[in-house]
Amino acid sequence: MYNNKILYISFWALWCQPCRAELKVLQNIFEEFEKKDVYFVGINIDTPRSLAKVKAFCSSQKITFPILLDPNSQLLNALNGQALPYSLLVDKDGKIVKIRTGYQTGDEKFIKDDINTLLNKYN
Repeated sequence: MYNNKILYISFWALWCQPCRAELKVLQNIFEEFEKKDVYFVGINIDTPRSLAKVKAFCSSQKITFPILLDPNSQLLNALNGQALPYSLLVDKDGKIVKIRTGYQTGDEKFIKDDINTLLNKYN
Protein backbone atom coordinates (compact mmCIF):
# COMPACT_ATOMS: atom_id res chain seq x y z
CA MET A 1 0.00 0.00 0.00
CA TYR A 2 2.82 2.42 0.86
CA ASN A 3 5.31 1.06 -1.68
CA ASN A 4 6.55 3.75 -4.03
CA LYS A 5 4.66 6.43 -2.16
CA ILE A 6 5.75 9.29 0.00
CA LEU A 7 4.32 8.93 3.50
CA TYR A 8 3.40 11.72 5.91
CA ILE A 9 2.74 10.46 9.44
CA SER A 10 1.34 12.69 12.16
CA PHE A 11 1.07 11.63 15.81
CA TRP A 12 -1.65 13.53 17.65
CA ALA A 13 -4.02 13.54 20.63
CA LEU A 14 -7.44 15.04 21.30
CA TRP A 15 -6.16 17.06 24.27
CA CYS A 16 -3.53 18.73 22.05
CA GLN A 17 -4.99 21.89 20.48
CA PRO A 18 -2.15 22.31 17.93
CA CYS A 19 -2.74 18.68 16.91
CA ARG A 20 -6.39 19.31 16.27
CA ALA A 21 -5.57 22.40 14.20
CA GLU A 22 -2.91 20.51 12.23
CA LEU A 23 -5.27 17.62 11.44
CA LYS A 24 -7.70 19.99 9.71
CA VAL A 25 -4.84 21.42 7.64
CA LEU A 26 -3.48 17.94 6.87
CA GLN A 27 -6.88 16.96 5.47
CA ASN A 28 -6.60 19.81 2.95
CA ILE A 29 -3.01 18.88 2.10
CA PHE A 30 -4.03 15.22 1.78
CA GLU A 31 -6.72 16.17 -0.74
CA GLU A 32 -4.20 18.25 -2.69
CA PHE A 33 -1.57 15.50 -2.88
CA GLU A 34 -3.50 12.21 -2.82
CA LYS A 35 -3.25 11.72 -6.59
CA LYS A 36 0.52 12.39 -6.51
CA ASP A 37 1.63 9.23 -4.67
CA VAL A 38 1.60 10.90 -1.25
CA TYR A 39 -0.06 8.93 1.53
CA PHE A 40 -1.13 10.40 4.88
CA VAL A 41 -1.63 8.60 8.19
CA GLY A 42 -2.66 10.07 11.51
CA ILE A 43 -1.73 8.15 14.63
CA ASN A 44 -3.72 9.00 17.73
CA ILE A 45 -2.13 8.40 21.15
CA ASP A 46 -5.20 8.88 23.36
CA THR A 47 -6.21 6.11 25.76
CA PRO A 48 -8.48 3.26 24.61
CA ARG A 49 -11.32 4.88 26.63
CA SER A 50 -11.18 7.83 24.24
CA LEU A 51 -11.65 5.72 21.12
CA ALA A 52 -15.26 6.81 20.58
CA LYS A 53 -14.24 10.46 20.98
CA VAL A 54 -11.41 10.04 18.47
CA LYS A 55 -13.79 8.54 15.90
CA ALA A 56 -16.38 11.26 16.56
CA PHE A 57 -13.79 14.03 16.22
CA CYS A 58 -12.42 12.66 12.95
CA SER A 59 -15.92 12.25 11.59
CA SER A 60 -16.96 15.79 12.60
CA GLN A 61 -13.81 17.23 10.99
CA LYS A 62 -14.32 15.12 7.85
CA ILE A 63 -10.87 13.53 8.16
CA THR A 64 -10.71 10.96 5.36
CA PHE A 65 -7.12 9.72 5.58
CA PRO A 66 -6.48 6.72 7.86
CA ILE A 67 -6.29 7.26 11.61
CA LEU A 68 -4.45 4.53 13.51
CA LEU A 69 -4.25 4.12 17.27
CA ASP A 70 -1.16 4.00 19.50
CA PRO A 71 -2.85 4.10 22.94
CA ASN A 72 0.30 3.30 24.91
CA SER A 73 2.52 5.55 22.75
CA GLN A 74 4.75 2.59 21.94
CA LEU A 75 5.27 3.61 18.32
CA LEU A 76 5.65 7.28 19.24
CA ASN A 77 8.31 6.38 21.82
CA ALA A 78 10.07 4.00 19.42
CA LEU A 79 10.37 6.90 16.96
CA ASN A 80 11.70 9.23 19.68
CA GLY A 81 8.61 11.43 19.68
CA GLN A 82 8.68 13.97 22.48
CA ALA A 83 6.12 16.70 21.83
CA LEU A 84 2.88 16.69 19.83
CA PRO A 85 2.05 16.94 17.07
CA TYR A 86 5.01 14.86 15.95
CA SER A 87 5.20 14.35 12.21
CA LEU A 88 7.47 12.36 9.94
CA LEU A 89 7.95 12.67 6.20
CA VAL A 90 9.10 9.35 4.75
CA ASP A 91 10.49 8.97 1.23
CA LYS A 92 9.62 6.19 -1.21
CA ASP A 93 12.51 4.10 0.12
CA GLY A 94 11.17 4.20 3.68
CA LYS A 95 13.73 6.71 4.95
CA ILE A 96 12.61 9.47 7.31
CA VAL A 97 13.66 12.68 5.57
CA LYS A 98 11.96 15.28 7.76
CA ILE A 99 10.80 15.43 11.37
CA ARG A 100 8.42 18.17 12.46
CA THR A 101 7.38 18.88 16.05
CA GLY A 102 4.51 21.19 16.94
CA TYR A 103 2.19 23.16 14.71
CA GLN A 104 1.47 26.84 14.26
CA THR A 105 -0.82 28.49 11.75
CA GLY A 106 1.17 28.92 8.56
CA ASP A 107 3.20 25.72 8.98
CA GLU A 108 1.13 24.17 6.18
CA LYS A 109 3.29 26.11 3.71
CA PHE A 110 6.41 24.35 5.04
CA ILE A 111 4.69 20.96 5.04
CA LYS A 112 3.69 21.43 1.39
CA ASP A 113 7.16 22.70 0.49
CA ASP A 114 8.76 19.62 2.07
CA ILE A 115 6.39 17.29 0.19
CA ASN A 116 6.93 19.12 -3.11
CA THR A 117 10.71 19.01 -2.64
CA LEU A 118 10.51 15.26 -2.17
CA LEU A 119 8.14 14.84 -5.13
CA ASN A 120 10.54 16.83 -7.34
CA LYS A 121 13.33 14.44 -6.34
CA TYR A 122 11.39 11.62 -8.02
CA ASN A 123 10.35 13.49 -11.16
